[in-house]
Amino acid sequence: MKLKSTFVFILSLFSAATMAESRAARDTLKHEIRIGWGDQLFETLVWRNQNPPGTILPDGSAFMRNEGYRYSQHIFAEYQYRFNKWFSLGGMFDGSGVTWKSNLYDRNGNFIRTDGNHNFYNLVIMPTVQFTYLYHEYVSLHSGIGIGLNINGGSEQDIYGNYTVCAMAVDITYFGVTVGHGHWYGSFDLGGLYSMKSQNVVFMASSKIFRAAIGARF
Repeated sequence: MKLKSTFVFILSLFSAATMAESRAARDTLKHEIRIGWGDQLFETLVWRNQNPPGTILPDGSAFMRNEGYRYSQHIFAEYQYRFNKWFSLGGMFDGSGVTWKSNLYDRNGNFIRTDGNHNFYNLVIMPTVQFTYLYHEYVSLHSGIGIGLNINGGSEQDIYGNYTVCAMAVDITYFGVTVGHGHWYGSFDLGGLYSMKSQNVVFMASSKIFRAAIGARF
C-alpha cells in the first residue's frame, strides 16, 4: 500500500512538472499568426435577388433585376504579439466582396439580356488588441477589439461619383476560444465587423459574426 502511494505521488509530481514545463514553453512563444474565414450573413440579407414588379407593366415595356449574387465570405489574416498571459497587441487584414448581374426582362418575365456584371469589395486593415481571461495549456478564452480603415470599391459609384471610398472600421470579438498545444492551434470566435461612411452609407453592420481560423505560435 505504501509502495502504491509513493508511485502515485511520484506520478503526480511528474505530471505537474510536465504541465509546468509545457506552460513555460508556451510562454516563450510570443508571436501568433492565424489565417481564417468569416461569414457574410449581413451581406446575404442586404444584397440579394430582387423580386419582379408587383404591378402589370404596359405593352412593350421591360424591367431590370439584380440577381445572381455571389459572396466571397471574409478571408482574414492576423498577427498578435503576446506581452503576457492576458494581453496581446497586433494587426489584422480582412477582405470580402460581392458580385451580381443586372438582367433585363420583358413585361412577362422573359429574359432578354444581361446588361452588366457588378461587384464591390471591402478591404480592412487595423491594429487589434486581445484580452485573454482564461489561459490554459490546451484551451484559452479571449475577447478583443480593433479600429482601423475600410477601403470600399468596385464597379459601383457613390452619390458623389466615387468608385473607391474610405471609412472607419471597427471589429469586435465578443467571445473567442482557442484550442491547441505547442506551436499549432485553432480558434473560433463570435463577433462583428462594422463600417460606415455616414448614417445612410453603411458598408458592414454585424458582418463576420462567426469566425474560424488556424494559427501558429513561434
